[in-house]
Amino acid sequence: MIYYKNIIYFNKFTFIAEQEEFISQNIFILGASRCGKSTLTDKLLDMYKNYEPLRVDSAVIALNALNFKKYIFSKNEILNLSNIKTTHEDIIYFLKNYFNQLKWDLSKTSKKLIIDTHELDVIDVIKNFKSDCDIYCFGMPNKSIKNLLRKIRKTDSKLDWSYYVSNDMMKLNCDEIICKSKMLYKECKELGIYFFDMSGDRKNKIMNAIKIIEKNSIQC
Repeated sequence: MIYYKNIIYFNKFTFIAEQEEFISQNIFILGASRCGKSTLTDKLLDMYKNYEPLRVDSAVIALNALNFKKYIFSKNEILNLSNIKTTHEDIIYFLKNYFNQLKWDLSKTSKKLIIDTHELDVIDVIKNFKSDCDIYCFGMPNKSIKNLLRKIRKTDSKLDWSYYVSNDMMKLNCDEIICKSKMLYKECKELGIYFFDMSGDRKNKIMNAIKIIEKNSIQC
């Protein structure tokens, strides 16, 4: 979809109003788990019908299932989880090729992609997707484990993986989320990538993130 913004030029005697073409950009949303990436993606997809989703985490689950199927039909007798879980390098390779194919398919239309994942870090995304996507990162670096666990339990539904995890295990996951968020924040600050701290009022922070993404990537 193409939007236009008005530009006004002034000189001593007159002014000229022109329209500059603005084309919506592909959007790449990364960050730690349970930080609002999927919620924001869903809201953008509801608001803008010229976008299609690319859910990386769902694709990785399917790739892991494929690896497991290959494993159980192999001659290996000892279960090795490292043979089932898709490697970091394979995720990048798959996503880059899948993205390029979807981009080619959508080039026949006015549609763009919204990609969201917790699988990749900032450097991975910049290296492989910066030329094609506007990048935004989500995290919760300013939460304590106790407060984050409470926040997650408050919003848990049967659609969330955390719904099926015990509190003791979730405390470990919360610590991982906070540590990863701090690392991502540092990388974003150094590399000039938008970082949205989702600690605190999630609803208002999602809306503020949408406004910034709209301004920079979707419309002016």
